[in-house]
Amino acid sequence: MLSGSSLIIATSALIGFALVENKIWATLPIGCLFLGTLTSTFPASILMKRIGRRAGFMWGPVFGLLGDFIGDHCNYRSKLFAFCYRLFFDWYVSMESVITTVCAAADITSADYRSRAISWVLAGGVLGSVYWPQLGEL
Repeated sequence: MLSGSSLIIATSALIGFALVENKIWATLPIGCLFLGTLTSTFPASILMKRIGRRAGFMWGPVFGLLGDFIGDHCNYRSKLFAFCYRLFFDWYVSMESVITTVCAAADITSADYRSRAISWVLAGGVLGSVYWPQLGEL
């Protein structure tokens, strides 16, 4: 997801431009994306503390997929505000659970293994971003 964030930032304004007649609203999706990131940090940490990291890491991507399905339907229907909701919701829940995996890898490992654990988490994300598009073509 971290590798795809640059694609989301690059394309959300273009999609917004295509969805509206008044082009002043074209960058609204980027604003919603960053607003979702801004407002999700604290609630995500509280949620992880209450339900545990394992449950938070499992439910975060589920809610992200829900946001993706809503967004795909909204892109099909050409609705800007629904697309903005998708970006806010996708980053609000899903992205925060992904970002905190690096912190969790650092927290639960010993000092000797900490740098290796962080490297494994980041390497998994990079490999996933390379191989996931090829899996979609099967």
